[in-house]
Amino acid sequence: LLDKAKKTVEARFESKDFEGDEGQVLTLFPENGNYKRIVLMGRGEKGKQLPQAIEHLGARMSAVAKSAKAKSVVIMTEEKDLYELASGFVLGNYEFTLYLKKDPKKVSVETVEFACEQNKETKAILEKVSAFKKASELTRTLINTCAGNQNTDDLVKHAQTLAKQNKLKITVLDDKKLKKLGCGAIVSVGQGAQKGSRMVFLEHRLKSSAKNPDIAFIGKGIT
Repeated sequence: LLDKAKKTVEARFESKDFEGDEGQVLTLFPENGNYKRIVLMGRGEKGKQLPQAIEHLGARMSAVAKSAKAKSVVIMTEEKDLYELASGFVLGNYEFTLYLKKDPKKVSVETVEFACEQNKETKAILEKVSAFKKASELTRTLINTCAGNQNTDDLVKHAQTLAKQNKLKITVLDDKKLKKLGCGAIVSVGQGAQKGSRMVFLEHRLKSSAKNPDIAFIGKGIT
């Protein structure tokens, strides 16, 4: 993968310029090869890493990519670290720009490739990361958007879009329906706003013979 720059990297290891200590970063600028920069990042000693260390490493990689104004990134990793590393990169690469003036000179990461073994497992992992990227970015954007730009009906519209995209059943309860069900506490919370409270159900029916109980995710949003 490092083609002509391989000797440059090996020389850094031999001279002990880079030993892989936790937090250590060494940036190389190879004269030959396919890459403008090669960044070596330390993971620390095996067996002594803190929880989520690989995820944090992925986030640090995104920070390095941003500071280098890189459009394309290739990350070398082992299959066992792929999900955590990719998830960390996704979380670190997210930016909320709704209220920022567009900078025509700003460069963002457009493509990320992971150099590791290609098999069914790694393909499934990357599909999972892709879903995580969409979900986490939508959630964080909803959280960061100010109340003046987002009310309960707006949240309902987001839910309706998700339902349509993922073939989910959706049920929306407005103030009238909530009152009828006796949900007075919920209704009273929304009385001080221009738009009242809403309760949304998104249902995914999976045909399965599993004996495990059904799982429900419950979320509360305040606008």
